[in-house]
Amino acid sequence: MKTFTFLLLVFILPNTLNAQNELSDYLPFKNGKIIYSEVVQTNNTSKVKLYKRAKRYLALKYDVIILDDNDKNELIAKGYIYPTLWHTVKIQIKDGRYKYEFTNFRWIAFDVSGGTGFHKNKPFEEYYVLGRGKGLAYEEINEKITDFIYSFITAMETPIDYNW
Repeated sequence: MKTFTFLLLVFILPNTLNAQNELSDYLPFKNGKIIYSEVVQTNNTSKVKLYKRAKRYLALKYDVIILDDNDKNELIAKGYIYPTLWHTVKIQIKDGRYKYEFTNFRWIAFDVSGGTGFHKNKPFEEYYVLGRGKGLAYEEINEKITDFIYSFITAMETPIDYNW
């Protein structure tokens, strides 16, 4: 058992650390986690309007809204950027500004081909792309995440049109 534990540490831990080092060249890291976070100033938009815009965006784009705290002006949701890359978003709102945090990225994959299925669900910080295309893969992932965030920021800047 000691030999197995030793071998596990020798082979698995370096791969995890190597994955984090390589990812940090392409994705923003804070305290060992991938995190996209920013405080966005608005043109004196009220927290009530910002809250409604954020809630509407989450309702349209996310699978699960975990927290909807109107008193604290905070929303938390879980969803995916594309089917294998899941994440959590936390939005905090004040008059004239809001803060978003996209974090807790998870790589979730299913394979049911050939009658044998597997399920992978692990933190994206442990994801490791092999081969020469890994930099391109990480850049593509970063681009997808930033495009998704841009769509959120655009939604937060756009007044809701109730006149249809």
